[in-house]
Amino acid sequence: MAHADLVDRLAKARAIPDVFGVVKDSVRRVLGRERAGLMVATAEIGNMPNGFLGGYFVVASNAIVVNATPLRRIEETEPELYVPWLYGLLLHEYLHALGVLDEGEVRRVTNHVAEEAVGREHPAAKMAARPMDYLGNLAWPHVVWQPQEAPFEIVKGLDRDATSYIQ
Repeated sequence: MAHADLVDRLAKARAIPDVFGVVKDSVRRVLGRERAGLMVATAEIGNMPNGFLGGYFVVASNAIVVNATPLRRIEETEPELYVPWLYGLLLHEYLHALGVLDEGEVRRVTNHVAEEAVGREHPAAKMAARPMDYLGNLAWPHVVWQPQEAPFEIVKGLDRDATSYIQ
């Protein structure tokens, strides 16, 4: 059964810190697990034909990197999918940060958490369960490009509950 307050917060979310807060609370409520002190950065990682890398967790670190390329594309093509896509992506990578490293297992757990937290029919749960179904909306399907440089931009305002001592 969906948690109405999480659904409401996700509906009001506009930026990565907002969505990440809902992700953390979703995992805390559904799995009873959490991790503080994580950092999310964005970087232009690029695009590959018929696919792209949405993001990744840097194993043995506290960093999740989100590919800015598809985020920009979704804002250009279907902005109503921005938050649902970001929820599924951040949930997947957050679970990696909690130690679920096997891709098959992390997909299964991602689906479970999303369905329990926001409901099976919520766009975020649907995108978390079948992200490749939305690929055409999120990437340039036949364009290959990688940036010459891929500087990271640290997302500010993240994990506020764990870093109140930092101004």
